Amino acid sequence: MARLDRLGPAPKEVAQIAAAIGREFSYQLLAPIAARHDNDLAMALGLLGSAGLVFARGTPPTATYLFKHALVRDAAYASLLRRRREELHARIGKVLEEQFPEIRDTQPEILAHHFTEAGLVDPAMEFWQRAGVRSVSRSAHAEAAGHFECALRLLAKLPRSSERDERDLELTLALTVPLIAVHGFGSLRVEECALRAKELSDKLHGSSRRFAALRVAWNSCLMRQALPKTVQLARELLDLADGGDDPAKLAIARRALGYSLFVAGEFGGAVELLDRGIALADTLSDHEFAIYGEHPGMVCRIYAGQAKIIMGYPQTGARLIEAAIAHARREENAHSLAWALGVAAHSSTTQYETQTAIRFASEATDTAGEHRLPQWLALGERCKGLAMHQLGDFAAGIDLQLLGMKRWYETGAVLHTTHCELYLAESFLREAQAIPARVHLERARAHRASYGEEYLAAEIERLESLLAKSAQAPAEVVEEYLLSSLLIARRQGGPPF
Repeated sequence: MARLDRLGPAPKEVAQIAAAIGREFSYQLLAPIAARHDNDLAMALGLLGSAGLVFARGTPPTATYLFKHALVRDAAYASLLRRRREELHARIGKVLEEQFPEIRDTQPEILAHHFTEAGLVDPAMEFWQRAGVRSVSRSAHAEAAGHFECALRLLAKLPRSSERDERDLELTLALTVPLIAVHGFGSLRVEECALRAKELSDKLHGSSRRFAALRVAWNSCLMRQALPKTVQLARELLDLADGGDDPAKLAIARRALGYSLFVAGEFGGAVELLDRGIALADTLSDHEFAIYGEHPGMVCRIYAGQAKIIMGYPQTGARLIEAAIAHARREENAHSLAWALGVAAHSSTTQYETQTAIRFASEATDTAGEHRLPQWLALGERCKGLAMHQLGDFAAGIDLQLLGMKRWYETGAVLHTTHCELYLAESFLREAQAIPARVHLERARAHRASYGEEYLAAEIERLESLLAKSAQAPAEVVEEYLLSSLLIARRQGGPPF
């Protein structure tokens, strides 16, 4: 500060204005904010450079500058009175918005920062929201979540009103999309967001976002709550969509109820809804589904394919799965691709297609690992570990299954606990380790009983028969479990089981 003071008022003021821009700044941005004659501005910058406080690259008007040290910039900025700071940030934001369209469109978070520091809540929220949307489009999900959270913190400063609640709902729904990618559908953070969205939508009965709020509440419920509650929410979602004239909502609702029924073991009803969801989604443009963070054309295909394989149509199911993966690749969306690949691996493991499972699971873990998508990383690891074990790599296969299961539960999800536990039980039984096999099978059975997760019910009974046989139980006991497995498979319409 002493060095700045010695330079005189003009260089000091230019340094203060530049400090409000940031540690690095351009002449083209500084000039309209400083509002000085070019010669005066160039002289002031020259004095700052001679004093060793600022480094210059190039010559005005295309020059860029850098404070020699962050502390120099901080000292100049700290010397500004609060009112002057706010005035400068407001001016910077306005100049960026009006004269620098490239920065406005590609780095909206910069404008958001300046409007926030200026105390201008409305434009600050607008640009934080733009920044969040842009980050989601680039699969920068953690960054996007931070931007939306900044907007929500600003919103809380506004007086209560129905307009504020509507904006709150909009931003909360936008926030759930990156949170799902970062933490997984089953995380507590996503559940909190989903409950908040539903609470807001219940107050705003006429809101156009009511459906989206109920949809995210259903998705969180699916991952963390018992299936009967999930199915009920999905039916409410379908009723709400049926009562409107928005085909995108209807496609999303069919996907929701279709998958809920699949997990509940109602394969026929699931496939019918998922097929109808595909047909409807294919008639609509992709942007219609942006608010939901998923495309039912991809999601319905991957789950319909999984269901059809279980129902005894392996070729039809495989084609749907490949089409879902191709759809995700075309979207160039890392979250969708990891999702499709993970579910493809999941489907392959239940049919003992080991090489296919490893192929899908390996790409799923690579994609999820690169983009920090914990739910799909966990699913890929579980499926790859199971396939490795089935191919004879026993120790590594079990270790990877255990790691994937640990990661899965860490996301907060309880969905697919039957898959996690059941196939670990089978892996241990294959190594004649009946005690850990029994522990994991009991967990699978308990989850089925308490959550109503029925799609692997026949497999639970089949594995019980193998455990009974390994314990040298009487033949009629073994046969009783096998008969139970057959009856479940026939009732559900799953011939391969």
